[in-house]
Amino acid sequence: IAFLAPAMRYSARPPLLPSPSPAAFTAAVEVLMNPVYRTYILCLAALACGALWLAWPKKRKVPGFPRVPGRLPVLGNFHQLGGPDNLAVQFEEWVAEFGGENGVCECSIGGCRYVIVGGHDAVLEIMRQRPYKVRRSAAVSTLDALCGLFHAEGSDWRVQRRVVAPAFGHAHMESYLPAMKKVAGRLVSTWRAGPGVVDGDGGAKGQPILNAMSAYASDVTAIAAFDADLDSVRTSNPIIDDINRVFALALDRTLLYNIFRYWEVLPFGTYLDGMGQALGRITSALFKVVAARAEQHISPQPAGASAPATHNGTGTGTLLDIMMARVALGKGKSEGKDLFTHRTMVDNLVTAFLAGTDTTGIALAWMLHMLALDAQLQAECAAEALQVDVDAADGAELMVSLLLFEPVEGATVTLQGRTLLPPSQGGRIAISCMVRYANCTDAAGRRAGISNPSQFDPRRWVLPDGSVRNPPMDGYLSFGHGLRVCPGKELSHLEAVVCVAHVLRAFSLALPDGHPKVKSHTKFTQRPDREISLLLTPRADRQGRRTAP
Repeated sequence: IAFLAPAMRYSARPPLLPSPSPAAFTAAVEVLMNPVYRTYILCLAALACGALWLAWPKKRKVPGFPRVPGRLPVLGNFHQLGGPDNLAVQFEEWVAEFGGENGVCECSIGGCRYVIVGGHDAVLEIMRQRPYKVRRSAAVSTLDALCGLFHAEGSDWRVQRRVVAPAFGHAHMESYLPAMKKVAGRLVSTWRAGPGVVDGDGGAKGQPILNAMSAYASDVTAIAAFDADLDSVRTSNPIIDDINRVFALALDRTLLYNIFRYWEVLPFGTYLDGMGQALGRITSALFKVVAARAEQHISPQPAGASAPATHNGTGTGTLLDIMMARVALGKGKSEGKDLFTHRTMVDNLVTAFLAGTDTTGIALAWMLHMLALDAQLQAECAAEALQVDVDAADGAELMVSLLLFEPVEGATVTLQGRTLLPPSQGGRIAISCMVRYANCTDAAGRRAGISNPSQFDPRRWVLPDGSVRNPPMDGYLSFGHGLRVCPGKELSHLEAVVCVAHVLRAFSLALPDGHPKVKSHTKFTQRPDREISLLLTPRADRQGRRTAP
């Protein structure tokens, strides 16, 4: 203020907007030559530059990590990936080779710097800081701007979770159990009439299971989310192919995000690769069902009218019912603002349906494949399933009776459930975490009780007395860790137990002769690179009778 005082006291000021005349230029020059005015103008310019510097977003410098050699201009290390389908496997190999003790290295793909984190401790540290300090990058939100819990970060995530997460809590799992049993029964009935059943002559072609497992997961998720019976198990539903296409294209868009965002830049760009059409078909297929269910909440029921019938067989709430009830209680508000809109509610249903169908369906396919490869383990699991009436048992009884199923699921997800979680620190730097059991460091593996994390070994969790010990909370990372843990973790686990128990009670599983080796490739999740076919031999029950077709 003292520095500007001489300019403020100067009284003989020219007009701010001098009239356009030949003398205007001369007057402006005289003003600039005046030392008092010149000081005043320079001070204002300095203040403006300082304010602009403070307001301008700054990129934090991220320290350098061991680099993957062989990068090229523009392409970076893209040519070394062997295609997007090999992304997760190649990242893991780079971490093991160049990551050092911490399991962290960096590469460049299309001008974007990727910091690949595979060390257990480093992954844990990143997960603990989500969703506030470390957030998912905009490149991941390429599913046509869906704004559900899956894409939410920061304070928005807190509101979303307050409304959505209670539907996936332990208290509601029992209400979803009848739907799981009904759909699993349909699956077994369909397979009994399918091409995979081994007859008396031993002839069978093999039962394809990839779409069947996705159909099971989609039917259960649809009933649990908005009480719609899609019956995809018994009828060919093209929505399964659309879901597979959406997740495959989502990975491609993530890699191309920093190179050329054609789906945002070009007119109708979202339809060039088929993403817009696939999401449109999925959304339109669900919209009528969601709208009809929402109408039941909005329309007043006549006095004495009975509650509408539900497909879950319990009459209790679905995800949609619980979300609407939570919003009515004001749980969707933050600082007086209603952040949980109708669009947000619909998007949460769509993302729950997409994620539940893809992740659970793929995990089930891998689980049945691994059991078909290990006849002894399959026999032990079948013995447990035959000792309990799966259709009559409640959730707690299933968890107590089917002790070996949880280690089998955990070992399957450990081996085949590698997941890329790319949160970002902004700018052109992405962090891709390789999420598995404690991997890449021997110390972390010993701490988690895993001596061979790269092998399928469910018995590592079985104690000598036959009981099963639970893995440590910070060792099982496939569903996330910390605040940002997947809300559908318990639902997915219960789906897997019910489905596999029904299948093993009815059939013994084997791969056909000459079945090619099944590897994994990256399509957001690690999908099998080919169709998995199983031979289904009807299993004898406890009285020695073969299960009737």
